[in-house]
Amino acid sequence: MLLPTGCKLLNLALSDCIIGGYGAGRLVNMIGDSSAGKSMLALTGMAEMANDPKFDDYILLYDGCEPPDFDLVRLFGRKLVARLNEGHNYVADVCSLEEYTPPETIQQYYGRMLQLLEEDRPVFAILDSFDAITTTEELARAADMAKGKETGSYKMEKARWASEVLRVLSVKIEKTKSAIVIISQTRDNIEPIGFQKKTRAGGKALEFYACHIFWLAKAGQIQATNKMKIGSKIIAKTTKNKLTGKWRDVQFPVYYQIGVDDIGSAVDYLLDNSSYWKKSGPQIQCPDLDLKGYRNGVLKSIEENLQLWAEVQRQLQEAWDDQERKADINRKPRFT
Repeated sequence: MLLPTGCKLLNLALSDCIIGGYGAGRLVNMIGDSSAGKSMLALTGMAEMANDPKFDDYILLYDGCEPPDFDLVRLFGRKLVARLNEGHNYVADVCSLEEYTPPETIQQYYGRMLQLLEEDRPVFAILDSFDAITTTEELARAADMAKGKETGSYKMEKARWASEVLRVLSVKIEKTKSAIVIISQTRDNIEPIGFQKKTRAGGKALEFYACHIFWLAKAGQIQATNKMKIGSKIIAKTTKNKLTGKWRDVQFPVYYQIGVDDIGSAVDYLLDNSSYWKKSGPQIQCPDLDLKGYRNGVLKSIEENLQLWAEVQRQLQEAWDDQERKADINRKPRFT
């Protein structure tokens, strides 16, 4: 089973299949710069699950150690908000909490997930973010410092705990067909002999246990005709993919008012990579779908017609498959 990422192009980049990108039973690490759309993308995928009866048995859990400031109902709909409230109540019930509060330490998160994954229902969980969660050792050091005491430490507890937590949870989520998306912030790489400019916290555990690792970064601003900024172009760069073994990069717009523009990114890809769509000056057209006009008008026509959107998705899958065929080196497998 595949779970939606919130963007059809990203689904294709991760699985070659438009219906979903994350594999059920897998761990995902989404890494990105500040304001690169990490929380927006993660919650968009969760909103798709909330609106699809196929995922009604899933507990949707958003552990927002860094809670987003945007309006959840306006961007993601009442169904997602209701499912998130259900998820929080479920956690409180299973974990014997008086009321749900986000986990403060990695040990708290570990304990909760172990209890949840012993239940009958699969869980789709977002941890936002790994950087914001602390450890009991770090809290103890802070308490000592507040009392004027200094304690020596290499401060590697989080990396050590991450190794155990991810090793155990990766087995449990596979058995239950659950999934965990761990969001990480980028950091400047200060390693003098390293060639990668950006890195992320958590040691090697995330790198080892994640099925998917992809990085989000801004590729540019989107401006209205009056030059006001209305969104950003986001590029997603895959650096690990156990589902297909391929590393694919895709780009999609994110608007402040509507979030991830799934339709816009699909049309942009089709304009660049298919024979269905053409551009003539400022206008675009797709004769097969009887579509013609300026970009915003065409996008509105598609979003108001579910059957039309289904046809665009069919074309998108076909165009993606065609590009993959063109990349085939046509060599005979070594072992048959």
